[in-house]
Amino acid sequence: MLAVLKEEPKPNTLSVRDIDSPPKKPDHLVIRVLGAGVCGSDLHTFFWTEDYEKRFQNRLPVILGHEFAGIVEEIGPGVEGFKVGDRVVARPGISCNRCKACLSGNDGICPNRRAMGVDYNGAMAEFLSIPTQEVFRLPEKFPMEIGPLIEPIIIAYNAVLKAGSLLGKDVVVLGPGPIGYLISLLLRGHVKSQTIIGLNRDRSRMEKLQAQIPNIRAIEQGASRKGKEETLDADIVFEVTGSRGGFQQSLEMGRRNATVILVGIISDQVSIDSNLAVRGEFTIRGSHAAPRRIWKEVIELISSFPQNETDRFLSCITHRFPLQRAKEAFQLVASGEGLKVLFIPENRSA
Repeated sequence: MLAVLKEEPKPNTLSVRDIDSPPKKPDHLVIRVLGAGVCGSDLHTFFWTEDYEKRFQNRLPVILGHEFAGIVEEIGPGVEGFKVGDRVVARPGISCNRCKACLSGNDGICPNRRAMGVDYNGAMAEFLSIPTQEVFRLPEKFPMEIGPLIEPIIIAYNAVLKAGSLLGKDVVVLGPGPIGYLISLLLRGHVKSQTIIGLNRDRSRMEKLQAQIPNIRAIEQGASRKGKEETLDADIVFEVTGSRGGFQQSLEMGRRNATVILVGIISDQVSIDSNLAVRGEFTIRGSHAAPRRIWKEVIELISSFPQNETDRFLSCITHRFPLQRAKEAFQLVASGEGLKVLFIPENRSA
């Protein structure tokens, strides 16, 4: 099968080559991948940032990717509840089911969690083998074309849940990447006001989002001093840039008693003015990987969407590539031109 691998421990390297298809294993499913997305964490791996260099110690080579949807191709010994041809998605991490986080229902942040595309082979390939405990069968009404987006939608949904009550709140989303875009779509109609803030290169992304949410305010960061001051009174701020300055900026944008949700992964350590949070009595929460119960909830929610709502989420997808053009796809995402970029294995469509 064709696969996209990280093999060399250095920046700007990827391999696309034929390797053996995964064999049937006990309690595992072999899934034929219909579509796989490029995530910001995949970019960290591509660029070999310091934190990801540490994560990948002694793990190369590995197939990248963790956002995907597919069809069950083969069933391993001991598997029950699935059949060949089932449409599925999977949570991209194997939790231990024994630690305090898992036993309290927070298995998404299990400290022993093994991550797809890091600790074991990922989804940027024609086929993928994964344990059944992490696989979810999609309901008949679930629109398969949105399947490769399910993981980033759940990341966004989990972050929105962390914010608590949205009614009557003024909200800022800092960073119009795929997760920020999806957070804004989920907030649509549930908040008093919403502002999306991006860089000059993000203008087309913000315009795309405004087409889906006409009353959202879009501000180009640094365009004017007044533009910045207008955002300093938010009840809730979602920091989704993953940039060194994003944490500090999110504190500057909140009013007293604001809630700041940190979603973006920052490559290195940052410095902040913590007194802003102390004197403003901010609530600061991190948001990362959702537990299984949230996956089930979101899959059912999307299955109930009318087509016009589904189309809003599909607007996040800007490009589709075959696996052979992996490096081009990664560079497009890094440039900011691509929003959500998918790999579609040859002769298949998502």
